[in-house]
Amino acid sequence: MKTKFETPVGPGYSCELNVLASESQFLLQQIQIWNSAHDYRFSGESDLNGLSEALENLSWSQRRHLRNAIRRTHHKITFASANRFLHRLFRKILQRESPLHLDYSDREAKIRTARKAWVEARDAALKALELYKSEKGDYFRTRGF
Repeated sequence: MKTKFETPVGPGYSCELNVLASESQFLLQQIQIWNSAHDYRFSGESDLNGLSEALENLSWSQRRHLRNAIRRTHHKITFASANRFLHRLFRKILQRESPLHLDYSDREAKIRTARKAWVEARDAALKALELYKSEKGDYFRTRGF
């Protein structure tokens, strides 16, 4: 008994130009909604002018790459997946000089720089401790203190 394979329906399953354009615009709106809940910042230009012309110039494999990026990002929007999709759309397809991407919020950026400074200080302290232990060795045990 043979089963008939049915083509899945949903975001990221079609390579047709009009479907890719509408799904890209819809996913951009979804990323903006997700961003408003997570307090990240957008930077770069966000205009989609020339999207249909740019999609017409794509090869079949480039269309597949865009389709897969749409599917992955639509499945679960995260900071990394949103930036990967935005990079593919604005830098690779629309070839913008300053593409739209997500940046950390001000508070998260401060936390990351503070953690980086703390890690550097911790590494310096561990090196100083290792130097101290190697210098001290068993000096006090051999002297009888």
